Order: sequence, then C-alpha cells, then structure tokens
Amino acid sequence: MLSAAADRILHGAIIVSDPTSTHKVAAVTGGMGGIGQGTVIALTQRDFDVVVCDRTIEPAIAKNMTTTAAPGARLSFISNDLADSADLPRFVDKMFAAFGHLDCLVNNAGVSAKSRGDLLDVSAESYDLNFAVNTRGAFFLTQAVCKKMLAAEGDFPESARSVIFISSSNAVIAARSAGSMRCLKQLSP
Repeated sequence: MLSAAADRILHGAIIVSDPTSTHKVAAVTGGMGGIGQGTVIALTQRDFDVVVCDRTIEPAIAKNMTTTAAPGARLSFISNDLADSADLPRFVDKMFAAFGHLDCLVNNAGVSAKSRGDLLDVSAESYDLNFAVNTRGAFFLTQAVCKKMLAAEGDFPESARSVIFISSSNAVIAARSAGSMRCLKQLSP
C-alpha cells in the first residue's frame, strides 16, 4: 500500500511501497491532472514506477494519486516549470535520481493561450508562454533526457526506452479561436 507524508510532498518526496522494485520507470510532465494524471495511473497498472512532474504539486491530489496507483507502484513528485530553461539540469537530475534511472519520458505538459480569440489578437506574452512550454520546453527536456538515457550504463535493448509526446486536437482542427495553438502545436516536436 502506498502512503504519503503530506508535509513532504511539496519537496519532491518519494512515495515508496517497495524499495526493491524492479519496475520500469517513467516520468510524466503535466502529471497532476487530466490526461497526465490518467497516464500516471495507467503506467502504474503496467508495472511502472512514475515520476510525476508538474508546475505545482498539490498534496491532496498527490495523496489521491498514491491511493489510486496500482499496488506496489512507487510515485515521486517533482515540481518544475518547463518555461524555465535554467532549471532544466536540476529537473532532469531529480527525474533520474527519483528511482535511479528512467525508461520512458511522457511529454504531456502544455499550456493554452492566455485568452482564446482571433489570431490577430494574440498577445506576445501569451504566444511566448505557449511557445516556451509547449515547444521549446518539451524539445530541450527531451534532448536532455535522451542524452542521459543514452549515457546510462546498463544493457538496455532499444525498445526498453521511449519518449512519448501528447498533443492536442488544436494541432489539426481549424478554429478561428485557436489560431495560436494551431501554429505552436504544429511546431512542436
């Protein structure tokens, strides 16, 4: 059974049920809600330990996730901001340190335009944030994780490591109110 020390979750506490686990390890960005949270739970049901990454780690949500995760699964919670490229080395080191290695990166984090509307009305601030997280952040996180995966010692078959990108229907649906999202989703890796 998983247990959580609510006063430590904000500091990236590892929630441990079995310290000798031989599960594969995945990291999920944007893992505290929606599709990301569903992905975390689904991975635990497929024998993965999961590093849950998000801008804010909410203790109540983290506690709920630990009780919803598959028995025997371990979760670690790390706060990060993909728009902050200076924080990338710390973030990647913490992802790998959580369980000693990383087999899978799920790039799920993303932000919407600050306000939806006509493409002609998108502000530079909204565009910059959207690009910094959805495109630049995902790209350089993937680059750093892949470098570390390839440098890891061990006998890994090629299929043992993977990178997954979760996108949005805004990348392919023409909508007057989603113009900036469409442009950025098509630029994303």
